[in-house]
Amino acid sequence: MRPIFGLGVTLVSVLVFAACGSDAATVVPATVDPATVDPTSTEASTPDIQQREQPSETVVGPTLVPVAATVGTPTSSPGVFAVSPQATQVPILPNLLRLRPNMITPGDDIEIEGSGGNIQLMTADGSRIGYIEKSTNFPVFLAGQPIGTINCFVNTCLGTVTIPQDTPPGNHQVSVEGGSSLTVTVLEGPQDSGEQVPFVLAASAFSEGESIPTRYSCDGEDISPAVAWSGVPKGTETLVVIMDDPDAPRGTWDHWVVFNIPADVRELREAQPATNQLPAVGVHGKNSWGNSEYGGPCPPSGTAHTYRFFLYAVDMTLELEAGPSKQDILEAIDGHILGEDLLTASFGR
Repeated sequence: MRPIFGLGVTLVSVLVFAACGSDAATVVPATVDPATVDPTSTEASTPDIQQREQPSETVVGPTLVPVAATVGTPTSSPGVFAVSPQATQVPILPNLLRLRPNMITPGDDIEIEGSGGNIQLMTADGSRIGYIEKSTNFPVFLAGQPIGTINCFVNTCLGTVTIPQDTPPGNHQVSVEGGSSLTVTVLEGPQDSGEQVPFVLAASAFSEGESIPTRYSCDGEDISPAVAWSGVPKGTETLVVIMDDPDAPRGTWDHWVVFNIPADVRELREAQPATNQLPAVGVHGKNSWGNSEYGGPCPPSGTAHTYRFFLYAVDMTLELEAGPSKQDILEAIDGHILGEDLLTASFGR
């Protein structure tokens, strides 16, 4: 009887293999020893796939641990960056750079230029890695009173404000939030009564009786200061500006002579060029050095000298040889002066 039983076991195994499919790479039939098979057991003829995958119930398969992706450190360069833990937002307040014009009458507009007014992204060591692109308005003040705003965007600030009608003549501070300020000279404005406005000369860098900044002397940049005027009389055809020093050791010393300034011009801007002809603003006469240009205060050491700035309104255009002296001009305008004003200042070394 034993040979017959062995043949039966073999047939059963073949049938089970056929039922599981012919894909040997997926399921492999177990090898059964006929001598050890219990004829009453149903497990003897069934391939144990679970045991091939896990040989013992006490063996636990490998645990899969997620691995974080490695991201390289981005290269920082100036520009717009998203806010990140690596950057601190640092607000930069506006810094005023320029007023145009810096001499004005009440009711007129001035253009303001500045920098800053943005939010920069800074690292812990203080390095700037970018900025936040955002447009922001900041209030502008005249002598502490709000008169308008400037708009700052990507480190550039621009704006236009109006000088109030009730602003008194003189030098005033135009400032912005944060404390940055520049000086504007407010000239006498038109009178509501229709009366003639006084003919007034003013300088933006100093007021009547004050010291002239070193910047405008031979110890500094030796450039001409900005001067302006208001109240030009009717009938004026040209204007004359003269600066001299009556305290010079060898007699009055002439520092600056400009004539044939058109009647509609209201200022001589800072740092006029050392040329005979000043484009659209007049003609240089000769100073006491014999040069057709501005020469700054340069007194000997000791007591400060007085410097006089004269302004004349005349009813004619002067026909003079090139490079006339102060005396030549004064003789030419004699009898033709419609108005004049005097601004005095000092300088010592």
